[in-house]
Amino acid sequence: MITNEEVEAILDGCPKLKSLDLRRCFCLDLHGALGKRCYEHIKDLKCPYDSIFGDEWLKSTDDNDDEDEYNLLKLFV
Repeated sequence: MITNEEVEAILDGCPKLKSLDLRRCFCLDLHGALGKRCYEHIKDLKCPYDSIFGDEWLKSTDDNDDEDEYNLLKLFV
């Protein structure tokens, strides 16, 4: 798990950061100043509750493996 303080440290240490994926990081609170900072400075921001469907890393490399892919996706619904 990543904390708000750790996200702040990332932003402080990487001022030119353009992409940050925080999906599934449910302990974060992006409603205050940290969220505003993320939204203003990160072009490609993925928030904790953003969908993970359609991402390449979820797709199976074996076309005959549809059942396993379906079971993996069910874990995230």
